[in-house]
Amino acid sequence: MLKHTLFFLAFAFLILPAHSQSWKKLRKQAEELEQNGDYASAAETYEQAWNKKKKRTELIYQAGENYSRMRDYAGAANAYRNALEDRKDFPLAGLKYARALKQQGKYDQAIQAFREFGNTYKGAGKQQLDIILQNEIKGAELGKNMQPAPGYKLQYPGKTINTAADEFSPTPYANQLLYASTQGGEAELYISQRQANGQWSAGTTPQNIPVFRDGHVANTALAPDNSRIYLTICEAGTPYNLKESRCQLYVSERQNNSWGQPQRLPDMVNAPGSTNSQPTVVHQGSTEILYFASDRPGGIGEMDLWYTSRSIGSGTLAFAAPINLGPSVNTLGDEVTPFFDQNEGMLYFASNGQPSIGGFDVFKTQGELRRWTKPENAGMPINSPADDYYYTASGGRAFVTSNRLLSGAKTSTADDDILEISLPGQALSLRGQAFDQLTGTIVPNLAVSVYESSETGDLLVSSQTFPTGEYQFELEPNKNYKIEVTSPEHEPSVYTVSTTDPSLENYGQPVYLDRSGPVTDPDEGIGEPPMPPSEPTPGGDTPPAIGEAGDEYTARGTSPGDNYEYTTSAPRYQGRYYKVQVMATRKDPRTQPGRFANVQALGRMDTEYILAKGLHRILIGDFFSEGEAIQAMEQARAVGYNRAFIVRYDDGTRYGRVNF
Repeated sequence: MLKHTLFFLAFAFLILPAHSQSWKKLRKQAEELEQNGDYASAAETYEQAWNKKKKRTELIYQAGENYSRMRDYAGAANAYRNALEDRKDFPLAGLKYARALKQQGKYDQAIQAFREFGNTYKGAGKQQLDIILQNEIKGAELGKNMQPAPGYKLQYPGKTINTAADEFSPTPYANQLLYASTQGGEAELYISQRQANGQWSAGTTPQNIPVFRDGHVANTALAPDNSRIYLTICEAGTPYNLKESRCQLYVSERQNNSWGQPQRLPDMVNAPGSTNSQPTVVHQGSTEILYFASDRPGGIGEMDLWYTSRSIGSGTLAFAAPINLGPSVNTLGDEVTPFFDQNEGMLYFASNGQPSIGGFDVFKTQGELRRWTKPENAGMPINSPADDYYYTASGGRAFVTSNRLLSGAKTSTADDDILEISLPGQALSLRGQAFDQLTGTIVPNLAVSVYESSETGDLLVSSQTFPTGEYQFELEPNKNYKIEVTSPEHEPSVYTVSTTDPSLENYGQPVYLDRSGPVTDPDEGIGEPPMPPSEPTPGGDTPPAIGEAGDEYTARGTSPGDNYEYTTSAPRYQGRYYKVQVMATRKDPRTQPGRFANVQALGRMDTEYILAKGLHRILIGDFFSEGEAIQAMEQARAVGYNRAFIVRYDDGTRYGRVNF
């Protein structure tokens, strides 16, 4: 009995300090938590301190500030409510209390709280504050009576895109979604593919956009001709924040199907000491217009929308001095995340200074430069009582970033997620199946590439594999596309579509593939015995090169089953190394840009032309250990190249197929 009593007393002694600390110690803990960015714990600890010393109104007010930072609207409202009477020290507590009610959708209570605050406020800036209150009350009254617009369907993309961190800044592009996420601690870019079943794949790091090791990569915007991509890059060291992060604008130019190293826009655009972010790009004739958000001097409110322009034929960084969009768009509050929809001629943006039904709402206005119609609230379901921003649209679908609650899907307002919205009217889709021309059976493991055709040529917009033989993509209206369909065993088939018929919403056609095209050469790799394991290059380092990179040369395979003469310009190295051969084809791969995009991510793509057979070998490499080669072969097979195999090279000359 004594033993149990001693244990209980010891346990009670351990937990006693957490419940018996003075309000001063709790306040100190809360301040430390706040400084470390743990706002949720700071709010709770401030509230505990206030419960011990309710005369110290600053404690409960600070709890409200931290709940507000976490966008815990109920916690913030309860805290601010207890600071309302201390108008001398906390004159804006009433405004913050009313806003917290509004963002819970408690519109009647919010309207009453806004009016009571306006009647009792005696501090400075009364005239400006009255304008803000009028907007807040208009927004709450709008929210009371607003119903979701007919024809709009809200969808939650799921956890393949959204995480417990913030996901934001969606950029739809054909069957892909480029977006930013803070799941790794800093804001970074991710890309997801829409699958044949309509679901999104897990987000991965895009392969063709440069990676930034220091700083947040927060937003992207594609030029209408896809020749340039604009990025927002923000200072590292603190968590990314829509308004508070110090950001600058960069641009990268397309190089084939990849992007060059981003260049910082000049100081004229990136005003020193200010945030410049969230670009959207418009082409009007020979002029490129860049709309963006900035808190630079000379604005109307805090974050304002600005524009700058350049002649499309001028230099990469030849931008004019930015100009404010003016008071029809910008307010005393914040205007952020612009998106110009050229099909509608409409500028969408988010604002907490226009009459909103929550915090930030999405608004829309028609016009250009400094001439705009009166902004209109985009309504539900685009907007909600929570924060809504980063609206974009493409091909009959829209995306918005929101921290709203969604029954069964999103249970916290503390993080931003990306939501998808089917717009009324026609969502344009490309659908089809592929069949073997000889047997009539469905061809599995398709590789389908979609090119946008224009006067300047064909530009690859998406390339994806479909294991079932059925393919599906989303298209944009009023564009011309070239569709290339193939499999590892077949010759490519190409057809075109134009999305210019307003009566159509589904495009595409069945495709019949000819087996006479791409083949894995049946003679290659047959007859030689499996090779014993060889010693990999120590440490996996690249060995010394042989000859000049890019020089074409002729060589001959040295194994009995692979002694054909071939020409290639692939790099050569001393010692033993490996490549993975994915296929051989009679068609020159240089005439098929983008066709092999699904394997190029595995390594550099090389070709070898077999003079006696008129075949082009397609290989990826180089790999300086057996493990790397095996992994690359398995990945190539996983994306549809079922007959991929490993080839050994000795001092730059092909030996032939090897089996480990």
